[in-house]
Amino acid sequence: MTVDTSSMILEQLRLIRKEIADLRTVTLANADRSRRLERRLEEMRDDIELMMKAELMGRLGHFETQVENRLDAMSDRIGEIMHGKA
Repeated sequence: MTVDTSSMILEQLRLIRKEIADLRTVTLANADRSRRLERRLEEMRDDIELMMKAELMGRLGHFETQVENRLDAMSDRIGEIMHGKA
């Protein structure tokens, strides 16, 4: 009976060690995936930030051009009025 009990205990210990090793492997894999996901999210955040800045700069440039054109037209009109060409 002692030999049977000892071998059963040893078998259970082997199984527990295997489960612990498996858990360690899964934990390390999850940690690695988490790091990769974190990096990917950071890259995506940077990409989105760059796209938003580019879009805003494009719209701002267009707005500035429109304002300049309107100011030029108003300036021309004022010049015509001042010189009696109205």
